[in-house]
Amino acid sequence: MLLSGYSTKIIGCLFRFRLASGSAITTLMKIFVIHYKKLVERKALISSQLEANGVQAEFIEQYERGNLREEDLGIFDRRKKYVFFGPSMPNVQMAITLSHLYACQQIANSHPFGIILEDDARFDEKLVANIAACMAQLPKDWDMLFVGDGCKLHIPASEITPGQKVYLKSREATSWGGDGATRCTDSYVITGSCAAKIVEYSRREDRKIGLPVDWWLNQAIRDLGLNVYWAEPTFVTQGTQSGLYDTSY
Repeated sequence: MLLSGYSTKIIGCLFRFRLASGSAITTLMKIFVIHYKKLVERKALISSQLEANGVQAEFIEQYERGNLREEDLGIFDRRKKYVFFGPSMPNVQMAITLSHLYACQQIANSHPFGIILEDDARFDEKLVANIAACMAQLPKDWDMLFVGDGCKLHIPASEITPGQKVYLKSREATSWGGDGATRCTDSYVITGSCAAKIVEYSRREDRKIGLPVDWWLNQAIRDLGLNVYWAEPTFVTQGTQSGLYDTSY
């Protein structure tokens, strides 16, 4: 697959970034980590993983689940029964969603693309190199790339092609791929233009958020017609799902 000059510049940046341990994040990319401040062990571990990749991240910690500001909560439908979690939207889920939207806003404002991780993401020193290899196969019109194995969701083995690292995911629910195009929200790459669309969508009065962020994103992806890809093989796993961490809520 031929790359545009713009894509080639980004990929080159990623490889240089991988080799230059300790370098600052360039203006071409930004890594954000969704983090609950009380989980100090998670921050220490993911920081060491990022350091092994020669990168740093901005930790999003300002949305404290026990101290959310009323002015931030207008995007949520708190009257609607909340699927699986009872009669109302829990603060912890609102805090997580607000953190993802903050990351999207920052990427939309200043970066052609960004990487969003949750604080239980586990990965090795090849994270950036693996993302670069996947991006080299993405078409020009890609919007999001999910690189983790959340909920053990994978492209069926029958559809895997040797040498192919990214696969277009249906926006609709499938028997093998969950409710839509997301794959949990522990690890994904998103373009700046897509991030801007998602932030704008979150502010629509007719689309109040009444679902966990990954389920809500499935709805947004369908409504906006976004092009979402899954990496295979995956190279990020959730520490919560693997048993390394207890759930934080």
